[in-house]
Amino acid sequence: MALQITYDRDRKTATINGALGLASVETVTVVSDAAAALAEGTLCLHAPGTDAALAEWDVASGACETDTRASALTAWFAARPGHDCADFRMRLKDADGNLLGAGCCPVVDSCAEGEGSDIQASGGPLEIEAGAEIAAGTPCMIAAGLAQPCGAGDHARFAGIALGHADSGALVRIVRWGAVTIPGWGLAPGAAYWLPQAAGDPLAQAPAGIALCAGTAQDADTLVLTGGRLAVQTADHALLGYAVWDADANRVAVVPAATTGGAPAAGRIVAARADGTLDPAFISPVPLLDALAARFAAVASLLPEASIDAINLKLNQIIAILKGE
Repeated sequence: MALQITYDRDRKTATINGALGLASVETVTVVSDAAAALAEGTLCLHAPGTDAALAEWDVASGACETDTRASALTAWFAARPGHDCADFRMRLKDADGNLLGAGCCPVVDSCAEGEGSDIQASGGPLEIEAGAEIAAGTPCMIAAGLAQPCGAGDHARFAGIALGHADSGALVRIVRWGAVTIPGWGLAPGAAYWLPQAAGDPLAQAPAGIALCAGTAQDADTLVLTGGRLAVQTADHALLGYAVWDADANRVAVVPAATTGGAPAAGRIVAARADGTLDPAFISPVPLLDALAARFAAVASLLPEASIDAINLKLNQIIAILKGE
């Protein structure tokens, strides 16, 4: 659910249906209790206790971009390392400075434990230098401290979706969870989207091999990130292969089944052909098989007989032939 501030001008109250994340940039809708969008105004956060103004943002056309990287706000948290969440006083005013409503606004500092102060919190885009040209909507990973396009093989390092285009060396904004909206993206509403097989390619609508589901399209321009779900796609064969531990990549990998014979097929599960039969390449031409083939050819010459007595006689003859008598 998108963040929304609802105010009641008569009662001078304002509520938010969630929490802001410290050091992140999030779009919050601002509406009245009658669901009318606020055309123009300001939103200000004040410190608890002292009531000092820590951040102020403009509201336009019912939306406010809350950039909680404001120095006063981050300094307030930095001076209190024990705080990972705090309730601030928010005041919403119209374009003339008149108070529309006031209320409590939680701010979560998930950077306080584990992530580090250089990582943005609460779904806000991570801003990081791009190690290559990255197009908007590209799935990205972090490699050597830089943002890089990633494919299905990099699923263990998937960081999020690029919010906009960035040249190599420029800053790129990566949305890590929640929802990412890119005008003109052209997604199929309701469809699941997967990491592409090749890094730099657009998101794929179907997995192949080991793949990670990045999210589901809410509409043509919005992808709701799912946190990543692995899947194994069976492709064209009855058996895809078997799971093994890849010690180099520290992950479970699928070794594909062999589809042709010879030395490369050793130690791998044999894949049936599309008609369900075994590829003749897997049957080695050894003398014993040649001898069996000759005996079955002799059996075939006896089959045209139709009577019961003849069939019994022929069966005995067939057994004798297969025994090599």
